[in-house]
Amino acid sequence: MEPTKKRTKYLKTIFRLQRKRQIFIRKWQSMKKIVLLIALVSLSGCAETVYRTDLEIYCPPIENYSEDFSETLAVELDVLDEAYEAIPEVVTDYILLRDRIRQCNAEKEEL
Repeated sequence: MEPTKKRTKYLKTIFRLQRKRQIFIRKWQSMKKIVLLIALVSLSGCAETVYRTDLEIYCPPIENYSEDFSETLAVELDVLDEAYEAIPEVVTDYILLRDRIRQCNAEKEEL
């Protein structure tokens, strides 16, 4: 055979192999898409079920004071000077905290 015929035959073989490779790659990519689509469709069936758990609300307990203690506390707070700034703020915060706990308990009872 002549060198040009050998060269031509060699190039045809190479081009044929490259074409087969390209066809294989295209088929493989389309198969990957199909497999991925099947997997997504299969998993979407699982997404319909929703599990709910019972909601539990934990509220801290409120300390209940006796009437005598409450009266004593009121007298002691009235005796304090006007110069005290922190004590009234702390007492106000404590009152708000107790109101929030009562609200938490009320919401807990509604559920």
